[in-house]
Amino acid sequence: MKLLLFIITSTFLITIQGCKSSQDKTTTSSDNSENLIWIKHHAGNQCEKTIFSDLSSALLFLNGYDIVVLDSEKINFVTCSACGCPSSLHFAAKISRADLEKVKNLGWSLYSNVKRL
Repeated sequence: MKLLLFIITSTFLITIQGCKSSQDKTTTSSDNSENLIWIKHHAGNQCEKTIFSDLSSALLFLNGYDIVVLDSEKINFVTCSACGCPSSLHFAAKISRADLEKVKNLGWSLYSNVKRL
């Protein structure tokens, strides 16, 4: 009887410890993803010289201001078709939330419609 009680108690404690460890990992992962954001910048205006010639030049620009880019992609938006309108091509970068104000001052904006996060 004592052996059975010992086995049940041990199994219960191991199960609780395993669940707690799993929850701790999930919380940490969630906290990290909450500190990461996506930003975007259009390539330039139609009929004008582009701001960034390609994705790598946009990323080099951010790197020059000590902004670490963790992921990036090119995206296209529907836009007006006239001189002075932003081009449909935009560049997106995943960065630390701590850099948001810095990139806003550099002309980038928060991109909250990323589906692959």
